[in-house]
Amino acid sequence: MKTARPFSVIAIIFVAAVLWTAFLGHRHVLGLASPLDRLEAVFVDLRIQLFGNRPPPEEVVIVAIDDATLTAEGGYPISRDRLAHIVRRIDASGARAIGVDLLLLSTSTHDAALAQALGIIPTVLAGAAQFEVSSSRAIPIPHPDSLLLPLPIFLAEADFGLVNIASDPGGTPRHIPMVFRSSQGLLPSFTLQAVRLFEEQPIPIGPSGANVGGELHALDLGLHLALRYYGPSSTFDTISAETLFDEGATDPRLEGRFVLIGATATGIGDRFHTPFDPVLPGVEVLATGIGNLLDGSGLVRNTEVRWMDVAAAGVLSAIAITTLSALTLSAGSAVFILSVLGWIAVATGFFGQGYWMSISLPLAASLPVFVAYLLIGQTLDRRQAHRLAMAGDELGRFQSPKLAGHIASDPDFLAHPVEQNAVILFVDLSGYSGVSERIGPGSTRELLKEFHVILTEQVDRHHGLILDFMGDGAMVGFGIPDEEDSAPQHALLAAIALVDEVGEWLSSPRWQNENLGVRVGVHFGPIVLSRLGHDMHQQIAASGDCVNVASRLLEVAKSLSGQVAASSQVVALADRELLPNPSGVERVQIRGREAAMDVVYW
Repeated sequence: MKTARPFSVIAIIFVAAVLWTAFLGHRHVLGLASPLDRLEAVFVDLRIQLFGNRPPPEEVVIVAIDDATLTAEGGYPISRDRLAHIVRRIDASGARAIGVDLLLLSTSTHDAALAQALGIIPTVLAGAAQFEVSSSRAIPIPHPDSLLLPLPIFLAEADFGLVNIASDPGGTPRHIPMVFRSSQGLLPSFTLQAVRLFEEQPIPIGPSGANVGGELHALDLGLHLALRYYGPSSTFDTISAETLFDEGATDPRLEGRFVLIGATATGIGDRFHTPFDPVLPGVEVLATGIGNLLDGSGLVRNTEVRWMDVAAAGVLSAIAITTLSALTLSAGSAVFILSVLGWIAVATGFFGQGYWMSISLPLAASLPVFVAYLLIGQTLDRRQAHRLAMAGDELGRFQSPKLAGHIASDPDFLAHPVEQNAVILFVDLSGYSGVSERIGPGSTRELLKEFHVILTEQVDRHHGLILDFMGDGAMVGFGIPDEEDSAPQHALLAAIALVDEVGEWLSSPRWQNENLGVRVGVHFGPIVLSRLGHDMHQQIAASGDCVNVASRLLEVAKSLSGQVAASSQVVALADRELLPNPSGVERVQIRGREAAMDVVYW
């Protein structure tokens, strides 16, 4: 049955949902850093992996300074004359343009030779932006504090572009800025310059995106290209630079293509974690950006897409409130969960078409609303149930939880007496009467309270139940209400533990001079479990000879100067190896019984 929610509660949750969604949506549309970025990175990686590897554009090829190159060269970095030779061999192979992902910052004796080689083919050289405060955010257009640029001798023959990328909080490159702000105006990125040289025409860039070959490719905020990876390392066509070392060497695979020269050798150059590869070389990240810009496969995540994310967040929050208000808890929860799964499916489907729609934002906006409404609804429901159950809970304190559970599940429990075998344990404090007279009622209550706490904990620990508290003592049952073969073992272990625990308690400074002690009697046999009392006031009770004998064994323990006295019947059913060695075994006469019995005592 659905419990109606007060209108005030619905209104408060609705207003809170609007404010929460607006707060998250505002930050999302502006591209501000958020803890959600880490969660969104996981969803992006999962979607990239779901759609698998994609063939990279044929226009891009990598000439790798790999392990074989360094072995042939004899170390890193390779000399400028060797690099000049590689550039000439690439030009001889018919490449359309070259990108050099190496920072040429220091002078060398072979700089003139390299500059001459760079002048024979359209080339973009790597520069780097430096920031005083490191940031992985892709918003807004980055404004570096300083620049690391190639030597002027090289810039006289080639263009340059900045190779900086923008990574998410986990270190995965997510964006490549297309431009950077500087005192000289806007500076191009390495990626943008590479595509411009390959296309042999300017690449106009504006808020709507980059125009490449007459096609508009959307960019994210701050004129950033959102990367969509093609696959793991070596997905791009890769040629070892070592194959171009020989004079006259050429490679037909370079003809008409953009050739990216960069380091892939072990331990050389940057390495980045990506969805397909935990150690993708930086030159391949740049190749991914160039490829995305050329074939238009970069992820679309512009302002319009971000507003769609905010709309989805608002719709899911509204569904959470509406369904939980109009339907039962289970039905409302099911509708909301299906709605969330539906959005995940929609976002995944659009991702396959190149649109990066957020999964984390709608979840972060709607789940707290759903949980809050759920908790408030449950609180209201429980408040009413609590009022009804309060009296029953309080009365339940006067009965063993184990028996109370049986009564709750079966109101006719023990409507008729049940005869069964069980272990009965009696325990009491010796010396209590004199102490209670001396310390007064207040301190006596504290004494009994502490004793009952120890008793209850030990009985629960050994799977027994307290049938009755009797002042300074108690009657405890094991194997009640269901017979258990382990009941004798549990009862004897409980008796020993009680002696130890109560003895330690009585040795505390407060009680050590009061001459108090503890005695326990344990017996196994048939009992009758039944309800006793008036129809309007009843109590679960155990009766029979077993109960009487267990009670009399307290006297036996005292007469034997022991603390635990157990009948031979109960000891015979227990594992003696788990019990401490007894102090002795005596055949004694039990008061009120004709036959003597063997008693084991500790």
